[in-house]
Formats: sequence, C-alpha cells, structure tokens
Amino acid sequence: MSKTLGMDFGTTNSGAAFHDGNQVHMIDLGSGRLQMPSVVALPPGTDPLLGRAALRYLEREKDPQFVYRSIKRKLGQRYIEGEDDGFQIVPDKEGFQAFSGPDESTLAPEALAALIMARLRRAAEEQTGETFTSVMVGVPYAAGPDQIAMTRLAASMAGFEEVSICTEPEAACYAHELDRVSQLNRALVYDQGGGTTDVALLHCKDGYFERKAGKGHPHLGGLDWDQQIIDVVSERYRDRTGRDIREARSVMLKIGPAAEAAKIELSEFDTAPIQVPRATLDFETGDMVDHNEMLASAEFAGRCAQLMAERRPLIA
Repeated sequence: MSKTLGMDFGTTNSGAAFHDGNQVHMIDLGSGRLQMPSVVALPPGTDPLLGRAALRYLEREKDPQFVYRSIKRKLGQRYIEGEDDGFQIVPDKEGFQAFSGPDESTLAPEALAALIMARLRRAAEEQTGETFTSVMVGVPYAAGPDQIAMTRLAASMAGFEEVSICTEPEAACYAHELDRVSQLNRALVYDQGGGTTDVALLHCKDGYFERKAGKGHPHLGGLDWDQQIIDVVSERYRDRTGRDIREARSVMLKIGPAAEAAKIELSEFDTAPIQVPRATLDFETGDMVDHNEMLASAEFAGRCAQLMAERRPLIA
C-alpha cells in the first residue's frame, strides 16, 4: 500500500513529510534542508530551475527573465482589470490570473506549482525508495473553491493519483501532535504564512480536529511585510537619482529575496542590510553593481503598523 505524502506547498517555502505508523519523517531536500523556496526559473534553452537553484540564477544573472515567486497566491484567483498584481500577471482564457512566459506564452500558476510538488515527490521517493501516489496538501482556512480546485489540479499534474485537502490550521495541529495530548478539547491556531493569515478554533475529538470557527485573510502574509522593504528601496533610490527603479523589471525580481532576508534579520537585530546583487546601473562604467541599503527596525515597524492593524479583526 502506497504511503500518503503530507505536503506544505507554501507561498514562500515548501516542504513534505510522511508518517510511517510510528513517527513523522521530514523529507530531506538536499544538504539536510527540510524546505525549499517556492520559486521557479525558466532560463532560455535549459530545464526549469527550482528552489535555491532558481534563486541563485536570479542573483547571478544581469537581466533574469521568467523567475516566478508567490505562485500559491495566484492559484484560482480571478484577474481584475486595473488591479496592480505585478508586471508578470496576465489573464488566461478563463479569466484567471496567470504568469507571462517566454515567447508571449501564458503560464498557469497550477503548472508552475506542479513543478515544485513534483520535486517534493521525487525527493520523498529518493529518500524512502517507495512510490508516493497519494498526497494531502494544506490550503489556507479561507481558500475558496477555485483555489482548492487548482491546488488539486497541480497535485495531479505532479503525478499524484489521490489528492486530499486539509486546512493549514488543522495541519498545524497534527504537525504538533495535539491530537495525542490528553484532555485537549480545543485549540486556537494562529497561522501567518508567506501569503495568508488564518485564525481558527478547532475542536479535538477521538484524534480528529473539527473546525468550529475561524477567519482568514487571503492576502495578508510575509510578502506584504517584504513589500514595505521593497518600497523603502524604491523610494530611497528615487530620492537619490530621480529615477524609478520599479521600471526595471529584472531589478524588481531581485529585490524580493533581498527584502525577505532583511525582514528575517530585523526580527533579531536593530538594523539589517538590504543587499540586492547586480541590481543597479553604474552610469560611469555601464556595469551592473550591487545595491545596498540599511534599514532600522523602528522604521520597519512604523511602516508595518497598518499591516499589524489588519490582523486584529481576525482574532476579535
């Protein structure tokens, strides 16, 4: 009987695990890493690059094209004319959000998601020597029918024959083995991920969790904190040079990972560097040079005050 792979396909990072009947085993995704960046790069003339390899490509190339992050956020989302969803987002034939691809092609988010899911599946099979045809994938608490359907489709495209869906607050309870805690009747889960924020009250009975109440924000997550740092870089560059760095698409792709790294540093230190490799033009030499900024935690906290306020109604 084939084991079921548990999969967290995340906005920022992804990982997988399985239960052997006694304990949970995380899947090693290389060099002991238990998660991979949810990033896909499509360099011309070669196979897709996934995870850290895609980020390395983004860093080293002068003008990288077709590097995709935040794929999960686009699954099953309708395209609305006039909304600023980024220069990579275009409508598909059904009116859903899609990514612009090479040669004016359109790339469905579920197709890119399937590449990452297939990578997780291969890693699991290489580690265990077994075949995984069944998967359980976590989705946000507030995921709608279209997002769930596209998540299922992505898993099917990745080679899974049986696809089950579990909300992420439920998955968090099982991951922390709260189903094995005696006398536990209820659990309040607060889950802020890369793209979404969920708050759910779950009732535990006979080893299963039942959703009793909850709220979710489908577009409030770590990416929005990253965006505040991206705005800092853009504003400071404009003040110094009079130029709008947002018009340089390859630079905007590079700033995202740098903003995320700075955000992580600011959770521990009072200041953090924002280091964007090969991001700006040296007008004297014509070379692309690294772009460096310093950001103080106090300034970052001030810029994120509104985001913090948006979380409160989820808990109230």
